[in-house]
Amino acid sequence: MKKIALAVTLASILSTNVQADALGIYLGGQLWDNQASGTFGDGRSQIDFNLVDEKQNSFFVAFEHPLPFIPNLRIASTSLETDGVTTLAADFEFDDETFRDDAQVSADFNVSYVDYTLYYELFDNDLLSFDFGLTARDFDGDVTLAT
Repeated sequence: MKKIALAVTLASILSTNVQADALGIYLGGQLWDNQASGTFGDGRSQIDFNLVDEKQNSFFVAFEHPLPFIPNLRIASTSLETDGVTTLAADFEFDDETFRDDAQVSADFNVSYVDYTLYYELFDNDLLSFDFGLTARDFDGDVTLAT
C-alpha cells in the first residue's frame, strides 16, 4: 500500500498539468493618422480635391475556444473617411451631374469595411503563435461631390 501511495505521489509531482485553453474574448482598437492624397475622376479628367489628413479608427472583437474542430472567430471594423475642396479649372461630370468651370466643389470620401475571420490556432505558446484561417470582407464605399 505504501508503494502505491508513493507511486501516485511521485506521478502527481512529476507530471505536467495538461488542460485546454479556456474561453477567451479579446477586444481591441486603434487610432491612426492617415495622410490622404490623390486625384479623382475618369480617364479624361483627374481632379485633386486637396484631401484633408484625418484620424481613422479600427476596432475588433475575437472569440477563442478550446474546441479543435470549430474555428475561432474575429470580427474587425475599419473606417476611412476624408474630405477636400477645390475650385474647378474645367467642367467636370460625376454621377450624371455636371460641375461647371470655376465652381468650388467639395468632395467627401467614405470607405468602411468589416472583416469576418474564421481561424484555427495551430501553434500557440509564450514565444510564438501561428494561426491559419480565412477572411471575408464586407466593403462599403461612396464618394459625394457638392457645390
